[in-house]
Amino acid sequence: MKKLAVILFINIALVVLVIQACKKEKTPTNPTPTTSTNQLSYFKIFTGTMANLNPASGFQPYNVASALFSDYAEKQRLIKIPAGTKLTTSGDGLLQFPDGTMIVKTFYYFTDVSNPGAGKRNIETRLLQLKSGVWSVSTYKWRDDQSDADLVKDTGDTLAVSWKDATGTTQQISYQIPSVANCKTCHYSNNTVVPIGLKARNLNFDITVSGNKVNQLAYLSSLNLLTYSGTITSVPDYNDLTADLSSRGRAYLDINCAHCHNATGSASTTKVHFDYGLTLDQTGITSFKADILDEMQTHKMPLIGTTIVHTEGVALIQQYLNSL
Repeated sequence: MKKLAVILFINIALVVLVIQACKKEKTPTNPTPTTSTNQLSYFKIFTGTMANLNPASGFQPYNVASALFSDYAEKQRLIKIPAGTKLTTSGDGLLQFPDGTMIVKTFYYFTDVSNPGAGKRNIETRLLQLKSGVWSVSTYKWRDDQSDADLVKDTGDTLAVSWKDATGTTQQISYQIPSVANCKTCHYSNNTVVPIGLKARNLNFDITVSGNKVNQLAYLSSLNLLTYSGTITSVPDYNDLTADLSSRGRAYLDINCAHCHNATGSASTTKVHFDYGLTLDQTGITSFKADILDEMQTHKMPLIGTTIVHTEGVALIQQYLNSL
C-alpha cells in the first residue's frame, strides 16, 4: 500500500511539472506594457510580439529619400500625431509638428542581407517626443531575447553586432548606442532639439502602397495626417546611380552632415555648410574639397553616430568633389 501511495505521489508530481512547463512555453514573448518609461513597451508602439515591429494603431510608417548612414543598419521609421491634428509643410524644409508628436526610429540588422527571411536582430529604438513645444530624446537598447528594450542612460552603450552583407561576407562591428547628450549634439539647432530627416523635400518621392506607386506627401495627406502646399522640391536617393551626380553628392552631405554643419547647428562656426537648399557658392564646399574628403576617409567625420567608414559614401563624395 505504501509503495502504491509513493507511485501515485510521483505521478501527480510529474503531471504538475508538465503543466508548469507547458505554461512557461505558452508565455508570450511580447510583455504586458509596463508602467515605467524605462521600458519601450510602456509606449505601446508595437502590436503583437514586439520583436516583429508591427506598428500599433496610430503609428504611421514613413520613409526618406536619402537616409543617414548608420553602420549599414536597417531602419524602421514611425510617426504618431495626436488625433485631430496634422503635420504641415514649411517650404522645402522641416515639417511643422503638432504638440504631442512622437517620432520613432528602430535600428536593426538582418542576419543575412540577401535573405531577410532568415531573421533580424533589433539593436536600438530612438524616440523624439514633442511636449509643450519642446522635443525630448531617449534611446532604448533591445534585450538579447528581443522581448523589450530598456532605456539607455548617461554614457550610452556598445555591443558586438555581426551580419552577412549582400555579398555573403560576414561583417562585425562594435555598435555604439548614443547617449542623450550624443543625440542632442546632432539634433541641435538654435539652442534646442529638432528632428532631422523629416524635411518636406526628403519625403517628396514615390513609395509603394498595396503594390501601387504613390507620392508619399500625397499619401500622408490622403490619411489626413499632413497638409502641404506650394512647390516642394525633391531630394534624390544618393544611392540612385541614374540621378544627377551633383544632386546625389549634395543629398549625401545634406542628410549626413547638414544637421551640424548649418547656420544654427553645433558646427555653425565652421566655414562649410551642407544644407541642400543652399547654392553651391553658399556652402563653402569648393573651398574645402580636400578637407571634406580627408575627414570622411579617416573617419574624423561624422563626429558621432558611426564606427566605420562608409565606403560607398566616400566613393560618391570623392567622385562629386572631383567633378567640381
